[in-house]
Amino acid sequence: MIKYIWDRMKALFREPDGFVLIYKRLSVRGGYQWPRKQSEVRNLSWREFDWLMSGIDIDQPKALKAE
Repeated sequence: MIKYIWDRMKALFREPDGFVLIYKRLSVRGGYQWPRKQSEVRNLSWREFDWLMSGIDIDQPKALKAE
């Protein structure tokens, strides 16, 4: 049996002088949006990565302007 935990995220970044490992667990109810098929995998912009790490849907049809 495979158990998927959707409220945790690990990311590994390569920098010229080493690697950065990020681990985050959402403390609110919900989970991360994650691709279910290889065809759904894509590169993210820094803004989309920030949204993903905040638990926000990265496929927003239109962003709202802050007032």
